[in-house]
Amino acid sequence: MRGRWGIEVDAVPWSLWVWVALLAVATVHLFARVPSPARTVIFGIALLGAWAYFLLRGVRWLWMVTIAYLAIFIVIDLATGDGTWWGDGIGVIQLGLLLIAPTRRFFGKTA
Repeated sequence: MRGRWGIEVDAVPWSLWVWVALLAVATVHLFARVPSPARTVIFGIALLGAWAYFLLRGVRWLWMVTIAYLAIFIVIDLATGDGTWWGDGIGVIQLGLLLIAPTRRFFGKTA
C-alpha cells in the first residue's frame, strides 16, 4: 500500500519504523534538554524529518551514509568519553536496527 507521501507502508520493515521512532524520541529529548533558538529547533526537526522520510522511501545511499555516520560517531563518543550512556546506547540500537536482515533486504530491493 502506497501511503499519502509515496512511502510504501507495507514494504517498510518494522526495524526501520522503530529506528524512526527512536530518532523522534531522541530528537524531542535533545531539544527539550538543550536551550536552543527557535530557528535551530525548526531546522533540526525539518532536517531529521526529511532524513527519516527519504529512508522510509528506500533511498539506499542515504541508508549507507546513516550507517557510516552512526558508526563513526559512536566510536568517537566511546573513544573520547564525551557521550552520554543513553545517547551511545540509542546509537548502538539504531545502528543494529539499520544492519539487521529486514532492513538490509528492504534497501537491497530498492537498489
